[in-house]
Amino acid sequence: MAAGIAVLLSLIAMGFALLAFINNEEMTTAVDAFKHNQGQLSTTVNTLKRDQDNMSTTVALKCGQDDMRQLSTTVDALKRDLDKERSRTAALAQRLYEMSKTLGKYIS
Repeated sequence: MAAGIAVLLSLIAMGFALLAFINNEEMTTAVDAFKHNQGQLSTTVNTLKRDQDNMSTTVALKCGQDDMRQLSTTVDALKRDLDKERSRTAALAQRLYEMSKTLGKYIS
């Protein structure tokens, strides 16, 4: 009977050793998978950072485009104002010329 108990205890010990070995293998596999996923996560984070930088550049370019549109609108308005002033100056010069001609008739 002692031999039977010894055999039973050795079988139980072997079962525990086998479970520990299987658990160790599963843990190793889980750790390897975690390391692999960690590498993929790092790559994904780096890609997202580059995308964020690209988005910041895109936003800056859009702001620059808006500034250029506003500047273009301002330049167009200044050109219209300049044309008005040229027309007004030409009209005043014509009036001055006519007045000097008229005045010249009275002085002569």
